[in-house]
This record gives sequence, structure tokens and C-alpha cells, in this order.
Amino acid sequence: MLGVLQTWTRDLRFHPHVHYLVPAIAVARDGTVCRPRNPAFLVAIKPLAILFRAKLRAELRQTELYRQVPPDSWRQAWMVDCRPVGSGAAALKYLAP
Repeated sequence: MLGVLQTWTRDLRFHPHVHYLVPAIAVARDGTVCRPRNPAFLVAIKPLAILFRAKLRAELRQTELYRQVPPDSWRQAWMVDCRPVGSGAAALKYLAP
């Protein structure tokens, strides 16, 4: 899994967000390859958004950065855009800089 934090949009508006590339494949301990049953679907996005927000908030509470996050950020719904990107080569090229 690879994660990249971006803080600005292409037109230089402040917009903190994280891009993650997650391989949709795993190798089990017995050596078998595990793939999702439906290659177009890896995880449910609404629960993922709720879980990610809660985990990030819990971790930030342990730092001085937590006070810098506007309280409204925790009350609004967070968006997770989760879609297959083929081999990931184009996404890596975009995120590399």
C-alpha cells in the first residue's frame, strides 16, 4: 500500500487529501494468491470513509496538530473515492512528483 498526502489542488487551492494505492491482491501464508471476487469492488466506501476519519482523528488527538484542525471537519461527512486503476502505472506517474 502506498499513500501520498497532497495539500493543494492543481489550481493551487488549499485542499488537503490523501491518495492511496492499494493492491487488490494478497498472498496467503500457505502461498495461495487471494483476489477479490469482484475485481471492480475492493471495499465498501461509506464505512471506509467513517473508519478512516475516526482512525485519523484518534491518532491526531495524540499530537499538537489536532488543535489546528477546524472542529467542523470532524462533523461533516468525508468522501472516499475508491475505484480500480488498472495496473496503477498511471496513478503512480501522477503521484510521483
